[in-house]
Amino acid sequence: MVNEMEVMDLFQKHVENIRPSGNSNYVGLCPFHDDSKSSFSFKGDNTGKFVCFACGAKGNAIKFAQDMGEDPRPFYDKPLINNGGTAIKTQRKRRKTDLTDKAKEYWSNLGIKAEDDTYATMLLLGKDEKGVRTFPYFDEQDRVVGIKHHKSYWEGDGTLKWYGANRIHLFDEDEPIYICEGEPDKNRLGRTGANVLCSSGGAMSIPKPLPEFKKFGVIIVLDNDDAGRNGSLKCAQKIYDELGIICEIAQWRDGLPSGYDISDDKDWKEFAFALDQRYEFRPKPSKDEPQRGVIEVMSIGQLLNADFQEPEIIVRNMLQQESVSVFGGCSGTGKSWASLQIGMCIASGLPVFGYFEVSKPHKVLLCQFELTNGQVLTRTALLKKSFDKEWNTIDQNFDYQVMSKKLAFTDRWWTIDQFLSDSDGRYSGGVVIVDNLYTSMDAGIDSSNNTQLIPVVKMMGDISEKHKVGLFVNTHHKKNTKMNPIDIDDILGGAVLSRYASNVFQMKQSKLSTDLRVAMITKVRGEASELIEVPFKLRFNPDTGLFEKADVITNELLHYIEPKERWEIALAVEMKNYESGRGTDVWSRSDIWEFLSTKEGWEQTPSNETKVTRFINKCVEWGLMKKDAHNEYRIIKVELGEG
Repeated sequence: MVNEMEVMDLFQKHVENIRPSGNSNYVGLCPFHDDSKSSFSFKGDNTGKFVCFACGAKGNAIKFAQDMGEDPRPFYDKPLINNGGTAIKTQRKRRKTDLTDKAKEYWSNLGIKAEDDTYATMLLLGKDEKGVRTFPYFDEQDRVVGIKHHKSYWEGDGTLKWYGANRIHLFDEDEPIYICEGEPDKNRLGRTGANVLCSSGGAMSIPKPLPEFKKFGVIIVLDNDDAGRNGSLKCAQKIYDELGIICEIAQWRDGLPSGYDISDDKDWKEFAFALDQRYEFRPKPSKDEPQRGVIEVMSIGQLLNADFQEPEIIVRNMLQQESVSVFGGCSGTGKSWASLQIGMCIASGLPVFGYFEVSKPHKVLLCQFELTNGQVLTRTALLKKSFDKEWNTIDQNFDYQVMSKKLAFTDRWWTIDQFLSDSDGRYSGGVVIVDNLYTSMDAGIDSSNNTQLIPVVKMMGDISEKHKVGLFVNTHHKKNTKMNPIDIDDILGGAVLSRYASNVFQMKQSKLSTDLRVAMITKVRGEASELIEVPFKLRFNPDTGLFEKADVITNELLHYIEPKERWEIALAVEMKNYESGRGTDVWSRSDIWEFLSTKEGWEQTPSNETKVTRFINKCVEWGLMKKDAHNEYRIIKVELGEG
């Protein structure tokens, strides 16, 4: 028997403002049209029969599930079949019917040649005997399974679906998917080469969102009327509920006629304006997240007696329990080396980089998607020599999840979640290191796109909370940031990732030495830090594979200056050393020329005058000199060599 609760759940999911009307009947706003008068009526029993007294939609729970893009199988039962007049066998047979020849017949009614209109031929657009436009719907094998006669009736499979979905594999991956209202609009925009889909059921009937939406991103462009505006919100919410991505919604210009759509825009100016005015949809809490919208309240006195616990600080300033920490850096800086060392320190209880305290030995799982297994083995063997005394503890606590390189650029977060679920709490209270974000995701996800990254970041949080682990995630810096001081906005993943993370640690290569890195803690939550946004040095020893924290950097910018420009630094150092014989640390332009007159090649020519001007300006910009007044400069502390 069909469960009456399942029937009620189905209607409650898609019908707003439901209220009882007696004898197991309920009324609400019709989901098939823009309804403001509660015209929709349905039975809350095991038949789920419904009718809209305004638009005429009617059927039973099976049909309603199909129209709403839900699975109809839970409602297949005798009461539904008999009372609703639905024959399951006939329906299944109808879905398998190939109507390709019929669609070609309708296409021939257009009286065109294939070469004259390849688009209409490719989609088998046509018209029936009465002159009504016909729109074929294809399955994955490009067979016509249903034909919609425009605003009339269906042949074959008329269940709710996306028009054009069979060609989604041919879409331009650099462009978003547009969702418009109706087949004519879809085809007009599609002729421009755009990626376009539409629902087979109108503005308020949304088929099941396609997984490809996550890859492309979605812009909704429905008609300029109440149904289009409400349908846009409903569509965006459903896509968010099922895929976790946020759509954009185009806005037509004020003053356009009601119902204005893509087919009305002959020169594409209004469409371009609507795209320029698009906005990011703000979703309601997802329906598949229980208690998401429920607020639990306690008195302030109860709060003091509650057993809430602050997250354990696993690595001071870098990592805490049940949270996400981000380790960002430019390519080639040694993030994988550092992550392996960090894992060994956490597993053994030794301080990270010889400085950042580890509270105690913890279980560690390294999920490595960057290096080959052989590379990890070689580096581990080298690092082992420096952890020889603690090796037994590390061996007991530190696990390496062997991964095939063939699986790089596929969604590995689901695999991590499943692995932890099958581990029976082995890593609870421990740490999972993921190296790195870019190669752990599906190739279709742009890690620089905040919208596309939302479901990935959500998955991180779910894994951290569900399995009670601290996540330490490696990620790259954005391109063209190597020559700039470290900034949290350098993180590839953008604000979505960096704002969600509890701790952010970043590292860049210093130009002063191949074995020197500039490091900075750019975010700390839940504890004080004396190093927040203070650059410091990390020295890499290639003989041991270890990074070690060194002193604070007083002038970070000097570490990103190209070698060919460093003669200014050397000259400023010489001038600083020369000060002891001058009796003053103030330099005027004439003082500088007096000093330069002792050096070969510095005759006071117009060319060298320009060179001195550039020298002074660069020294001030780099922080080597300070301008006290007009024509008065002081040379301040200069970092040399490795800084």
